[in-house]
Amino acid sequence: MRLRIDFRDSLRDFSQHHLARLLTSILVLISCGCGSDTRQPATPDKPASVETESLPATESTSESPQITTSATTDPTASAAPLSYSGDSHALLIGCTKYDHLGETSNLRGPTNDVDMMRGVLISRFGFDSNLIRTLTEDSKANGRPIKENITRELGHLAHVAGEGDRVVILLSGHGSQQPDNDFDNPEDPEPDGLDEIFCPADIDFATSEESPFAKNALTDDELRSAITAVRDKGAFVWVIVDACHSGSAVRGNEVYRQLAPEFLVSPKAIATARKKAGAGTRGLSQEDSGMDAATTQGGLVAIYAAQSHEPTLEMMLPDQSDESEWRGLLTYTMIQVLTTAETPVSYRELVQRIHNEYVQTYGRLGPTPLIEGVDQHRQILEQTEIPARSEFVLAAPSANDTTDLPAFALNGGRIHGFTKGSIFAVFPPPGETASEAPLGHVQIVNARLANSVVLPVEFNGLPIQESLPVGGRVQPVEVQYGDLALKVTVETPEGTDPAADPIAEVLRQIEQDPGQRLRLVTADQATDWIVRRSDSDAYFLVPAEGWSKVPDETNFGPAPASDQLEWFRERLGRISRVKSLLKLCDASSKQSTGLFSALLGARKACEIKLTLNSVSEDSGELEPIKWSKEKWKLADGSQVLLEVENTGTESVDFSVLFIDSKFGITSLFPAPGVVADNRIEPGQTYPVGPMQVESTTLGLEHL
Repeated sequence: MRLRIDFRDSLRDFSQHHLARLLTSILVLISCGCGSDTRQPATPDKPASVETESLPATESTSESPQITTSATTDPTASAAPLSYSGDSHALLIGCTKYDHLGETSNLRGPTNDVDMMRGVLISRFGFDSNLIRTLTEDSKANGRPIKENITRELGHLAHVAGEGDRVVILLSGHGSQQPDNDFDNPEDPEPDGLDEIFCPADIDFATSEESPFAKNALTDDELRSAITAVRDKGAFVWVIVDACHSGSAVRGNEVYRQLAPEFLVSPKAIATARKKAGAGTRGLSQEDSGMDAATTQGGLVAIYAAQSHEPTLEMMLPDQSDESEWRGLLTYTMIQVLTTAETPVSYRELVQRIHNEYVQTYGRLGPTPLIEGVDQHRQILEQTEIPARSEFVLAAPSANDTTDLPAFALNGGRIHGFTKGSIFAVFPPPGETASEAPLGHVQIVNARLANSVVLPVEFNGLPIQESLPVGGRVQPVEVQYGDLALKVTVETPEGTDPAADPIAEVLRQIEQDPGQRLRLVTADQATDWIVRRSDSDAYFLVPAEGWSKVPDETNFGPAPASDQLEWFRERLGRISRVKSLLKLCDASSKQSTGLFSALLGARKACEIKLTLNSVSEDSGELEPIKWSKEKWKLADGSQVLLEVENTGTESVDFSVLFIDSKFGITSLFPAPGVVADNRIEPGQTYPVGPMQVESTTLGLEHL
């Protein structure tokens, strides 16, 4: 199960900035499938012009996809921890015996998960044992993990939690789904028409198709409400869900921790709910709702055992040991990483390490643990925000990535500005002993949209190192920008030499900056933007194709004489990022009549259908806007809602980005700082909006 946290509040905040009258391009980033499914053979890219930038081999402190070298710290270093001043509470729930489902549905590992988690909270993080409450089969009647007891204990957390407290909630057991009991509520979006549920020990079958809800289920709505009550007290909440709902099976010595929705509820009721979800879009509301992370609530991080289509496992762990017991794969591996970490790690790094352990220790690429929450970069159960460091890591190659040398996969590609030939320094994984010097270097031999294939390479006097660690963090040291470079030329009044103009020296300084993709060209070469000097010696930025409308002078000129370097660096940086994003979208997708597809390697294209609707001011009804000449024409002042429909056969992860007329990039969905599930399964539709349209713009906006 997952906490579905609504993004509409942040979207409404954004809508105050409005959209353009003409949406000249569609920026919907889509990724088909997940994990190893998206990999493709390592074939050479087409030749491209080479723009090379050498960077120091130190970890960056920027979270932006742009390459910077603003830090000179060791990649595994972090600030000193600041211990919590408040109390530490935990509620650990392990469901092994199911009273009404039959013995074949019982599990053996959740109680062991609770015991392990309780031990590590006390020994590693200093929790008071008296403030850790557990619900397992080993407890007395009022301590069994039945619905009534779980609800009582969640309420207890909200009662005792206070400002500055830290709260841990573990849910270990079966998960499933049932029809959404509030389908028409726009503040509770369930794109597939189904609520996720956690199965308490007393869960029971639904009684009828008219009331298709499992008895005593703990729904995601109930859990979200309980967590919100704790966060409203100012406490930080870490939720671990070692359960899932993707299927039901037993295979050898692995047991799946999920019950198919059709097991608890009639297949007809499940099919009806899914059909209802795919048939229409929920109504619109202007009321605030959801767990908006932009409030004064305490922080939140949630870690899930698997993606929605993957199984959650329990198995005998540690493998082939006299101490082996049935344990959840997620909980066991997570605690193993926490207890062996030699340096601080963040929640996000913890999830990366867990998946790396799956690959290295068990030789498996899945399941893929997920993380949500606005505090992913905090140190585990501390208030310290770990300085942002590169999130690019080495992974094991897929079967199609085989070469004569030991190939690795890299979780970065062209969308991050990486192209074939770029070189990266490799450092130890987070949590392992820090290293000032890189362990070795790798070079991209095949750059894809979101990931790449890399090979060990000799660089900067360090020979080839073939035994680099899977999970090792990488930092770019030499980036070849190719066709992603932003070409800029200087234009001066007739009779003057542009190359000798003082502004040319300013641009040359920017060209040498680490992470800048600027390339200064002469007037007889193809260019993207022009730095134009007027007769009054003022400098303006002008696109090579000219303006369709007079721009805001404060944004594109005149450049202030006192700070020209920073003024041009900031604006050209924004323009460069937008150019790269637009180019990547154009290269990776095809569009016609609102139907978009993305081709990943030799795989079949993933397809999504985009429908832009006008929203009636009176009734709130939706009316599709006609798609014409690869754009939608919109009326000033109207409200619109975008529907994203997965018309393909693969799962699709999507993001909707808005580029404003000042070349700022805003994520409409998922909204910044708000937890949201951006995966849509085949046949599902997700609404994004509503948004307000305004015509007083430059015509440079993109959605």
